Amino acid sequence: MSITAVSTPSGSAPPDADEVFAYASGEIAAAAAELWPAAGVELGEYVPSVTGHVRRLHVDGRPLYREVLTEKTDTMTADA
Repeated sequence: MSITAVSTPSGSAPPDADEVFAYASGEIAAAAAELWPAAGVELGEYVPSVTGHVRRLHVDGRPLYREVLTEKTDTMTADA
């Protein structure tokens, strides 16, 4: 799994929140497919957290979450 840095060209407007969340959703789905290629992955809602946002997901029915929009976390974790 990797962390992808995204930048906008000098002078261009930064992406809006919907674009950022759409990009993050694609990254989460791709990471889940890489980790569990034969599993069914269902993305859930985004939930604000202290360190950014959390995206809930289910992998073969197992509840997990993925913290997004932070620099410190790059793991998928079981929803406790």
